[in-house]
Amino acid sequence: MKRRTFIQSTALFGSVLTLPFPEIMRSAPPLPAESGRLIEDAVSAAMDEGAEYAEALFITERNRNMQVRKNALHGVHDGEEAGLLLRVRIHGSWGAVAVPVHRLGELRPAARQACAFARIAVNPGGEAPVLAERLRGGGGSWKPEGVTDPFLVNPEEKVEFLKDLTARALKITQIPYAVSNLFDRKRVTSFINSHGTRTEQQRFISYVNFAVTAFHQQKRRMDTRSSEREARMTDWNGATQGMQSELETAMQEVLRRQQAKPVEAASYDMVIHPSLLWYLLRETLLPHLDIRRILGRDGLAPADRWVSVEDIGTKRMGSDALQLRADATLQGGLASIGWDDSGRVASQRDLISGGVLQCVPVSDEIYGAHHATVSPPQGQHAYPFSLAAAWNTAPGLAMPNIVMKEGPGKHLNALIGSVDKGLFVKGRATVIMNEAKTLFRVRPQAAWMIRSGAIGDMVSDVEIETSVEAFWNSLREVGRSEDTFHGGDLFPMSSFPLWDTPFTVATPPALFSAVPVYRVEDRS
Repeated sequence: MKRRTFIQSTALFGSVLTLPFPEIMRSAPPLPAESGRLIEDAVSAAMDEGAEYAEALFITERNRNMQVRKNALHGVHDGEEAGLLLRVRIHGSWGAVAVPVHRLGELRPAARQACAFARIAVNPGGEAPVLAERLRGGGGSWKPEGVTDPFLVNPEEKVEFLKDLTARALKITQIPYAVSNLFDRKRVTSFINSHGTRTEQQRFISYVNFAVTAFHQQKRRMDTRSSEREARMTDWNGATQGMQSELETAMQEVLRRQQAKPVEAASYDMVIHPSLLWYLLRETLLPHLDIRRILGRDGLAPADRWVSVEDIGTKRMGSDALQLRADATLQGGLASIGWDDSGRVASQRDLISGGVLQCVPVSDEIYGAHHATVSPPQGQHAYPFSLAAAWNTAPGLAMPNIVMKEGPGKHLNALIGSVDKGLFVKGRATVIMNEAKTLFRVRPQAAWMIRSGAIGDMVSDVEIETSVEAFWNSLREVGRSEDTFHGGDLFPMSSFPLWDTPFTVATPPALFSAVPVYRVEDRS
């Protein structure tokens, strides 16, 4: 494809594609005009070298992290990096080359090298329809609705806010330690492909959290309560709104927990607050929706896989009340986009319906793996979704935002009111699992007895231990969408090395039946 032809096709960029997302902007160019021209040259050069298809993704990313421990600023990190990733496809095989921003003048040799890599790659034998859902022509610019650049706020203001959080906590004698953190993220991308598509996107994240630790002198007992708020695509105002009242609640709960009596071991009907439920969903169920695990590419023995390719469309993952969808259009979602990093338009699709697995996320490298003993799912059983972890990393399989669909419409108090004797639990906590991820154990940060449909005394030392299958089959009812909580981890790779890009899990509260609860060993 000659440069003149390519430039003519990208002129369609002026017409903005209508997407099912809050805001499409006509102009928000993240690149200087010269860089944009160089990216066009890279795609054109790749086509001149014999590529059947080519795409270039330019990423500029800035990160700022701050932490305040007690009364002092412990550390600040502020960095920015940028570069281009050129991918080409020849005879069903992919080749890719990363070019740092200071070497954008050397794109023609990079295009030649990418094509050489594609030619020597093993052809998987047979054309998978990986290009079918990529945008052809047109494009546009996208940024999240109502979210401004968090780096426009003075960093001194942010440090003072973090210090104020810890200072409020340390005024309480029984709280000797407090920590607060800020994570700012800004990613700007420009994507061009040989189909005549050009897209530009901006994504912003500003996330504040805290943790307070209480110490009981007589019992020699230490308890910690962290903020329930999780990362989402928002700015400084969204990240800090209501944070002081959330801190007050956390301090009250951690002090009450120190006085609470231990729970009695038994099986309880349990109302789970979404601040814990989203994390349980992420840790216990989502690993089994990872196509690499399903295909046996995670290093585990075949007997350790709960789901096989043949199960997609028929496998029961939970009760009829379990409904999950993948949603790249979720407002505030960490994996929300206008287009993914391979040029596919943002969409949503059911993954689990009525408790039965319907679909799993897939990507180019899954289709292109030649050593699979079975073919990855396609068509209605596949949700193509690719994001790049960094500018020098090819877009790969990414977990999209996951949304648990609401139930008949009960709010949290109504769910609690339907329980005669049980437990109400909340607060993200560490989940411990076996290697096959079929059994799990978790200690919620806060728990209360439910008696005759009302919240009773707080209890301590609560530990849930059960199988993933039994737990999700015990799901009785899901609450209303208005009570939905957006959970999201900026560093998912800390738990799952195969997931290297952030995503959101959105859940309402839910009611589970007969969940086994054990009392943690007395630590006095």
